[in-house]
Amino acid sequence: MKKRYIILTVTILLFTSIFATGCTQKQTSVTLNPSTEDDQPYWNIFGRYITKCENGYYCIEQIEAGTNRICYLDNETKNTIPLCSKAECSHTDENCNAYLSKKYNAQQIYYYNGMVYVIYNDDTDGLSYLEQVAPDGSYRKRLFEIGAVSPAYCLTFHDENVYIYQRQGSVSGYEESTAVLRRRSLDGKEDEHAYEYTGYGAVIHAAKSYGGKLFFLVEDEGRESTEQHAERTYTRKGIFAYDYATKKTENISSGDITDYTVDEVSQTLYYYVFNDGLYKRKLSDSKAERIYKMVENETNICQLSFDGKYLYMSNEQYSVYFFKRTDTYLYVMDTDGNELNKIPTEGMYFTCFGDEQNVFGADSWGGGQKYYIEKADILTAKEWIPVN
Repeated sequence: MKKRYIILTVTILLFTSIFATGCTQKQTSVTLNPSTEDDQPYWNIFGRYITKCENGYYCIEQIEAGTNRICYLDNETKNTIPLCSKAECSHTDENCNAYLSKKYNAQQIYYYNGMVYVIYNDDTDGLSYLEQVAPDGSYRKRLFEIGAVSPAYCLTFHDENVYIYQRQGSVSGYEESTAVLRRRSLDGKEDEHAYEYTGYGAVIHAAKSYGGKLFFLVEDEGRESTEQHAERTYTRKGIFAYDYATKKTENISSGDITDYTVDEVSQTLYYYVFNDGLYKRKLSDSKAERIYKMVENETNICQLSFDGKYLYMSNEQYSVYFFKRTDTYLYVMDTDGNELNKIPTEGMYFTCFGDEQNVFGADSWGGGQKYYIEKADILTAKEWIPVN
């Protein structure tokens, strides 16, 4: 593939300071319930333009700049089919059941309990709404508002509830703000703040559901003045865990953590520390072990995923945080941090990760051409295959 670099004006937080390493981390033991159904925690924390269903996937596919459509992605053929059964439909305008106007969030699509979910940004009342779509595209239903209009909403579903947060905080950061993890029942009857954090440029993000708990990251960023180039102070607070049953939250791993993943079977937590490396620990143990040392100018910052067998690590955020171009890769690793394969990617925001069957990528931050690699070939693959 020809390498491309996509420069985006909206991203989570772009800073280059060096912070605490793994030696200063504080760990708290956690117990999971592996029998609990989880909400596909293996996808990329910045964009979820693909979601798994029973026999395949749903994805957001670009029609042209600013407009998209919902498609079913067949697992066997790797063909995409617009989610519309209208006869003689062009599948390119608002008359199509699959059509998504520019008001829809093109980076987020979800499948939960037999239904597809997308986010609609209504500029008439300034609110974003959760919409439910039939799995065959035959109807679309607006459920309820999830907050003021923002392109940064992300969702996690659990036990007929949706947990809502914004992956992006205040960029200016010289005034305190409050980041909220909001819970709404899908019937619209319950609405509460599951967790709040107040700070300069406060942000809650990377929420993933594992074994009866909702894990997430907390960060803040501030400036000493309103001057454009005023010095920034930026702090990652580590990994937090919200217990669905008790509704209590605790900080289970402190430190400058950029992403994490969990092996529920062995109850092992893997997390990446900025400018340091990849760490591993049993959730029941407070002792963490570094299993991969950061490579300067390559893996200073990484994102993680786990499919039950291999760890997957992406260095695409390096370009975002350091404003530098670098070769980007998907690293395939065993659970001891040994590199098994290193697959070139298209640049920042390409890798979506994936389930136990496939890993996915896309250019244009999810809106463009989709690519895949079957997990059966993951140890030898060097190129991505275009989705039809």
